[in-house]
Amino acid sequence: MDGEGAADVGVIAWGSTIGVVREALQRLRAEGIKVKGFYPKLLNPLPVQQFEDFGATCKRIVLPEVNFQGQLAHFVRAETTLRPVSYTICSGMPFTPEMIVNRVKEMLA
Repeated sequence: MDGEGAADVGVIAWGSTIGVVREALQRLRAEGIKVKGFYPKLLNPLPVQQFEDFGATCKRIVLPEVNFQGQLAHFVRAETTLRPVSYTICSGMPFTPEMIVNRVKEMLA
């Protein structure tokens, strides 16, 4: 896990979104926002307990994905008690740190 203690928003990232999420979390923390990140290394079998442990420390969870359907968010909802907010883009371009920062701030508004 990236971050300590309880968080207002947790971000689950996998693959190409990890670096962008790490930078976004640093920016949010610099503004005093309580955020955490979780970057699973394995998806099958899904490490359910690790997801649950992360979710227990977050008030809300967002899961950014570069695909149309939010496949990982759907999988997480099916296999755990977590209900992450799916944040998908499908424009051929990757997420930017600003996109993640803005979505987290929208969730807190």
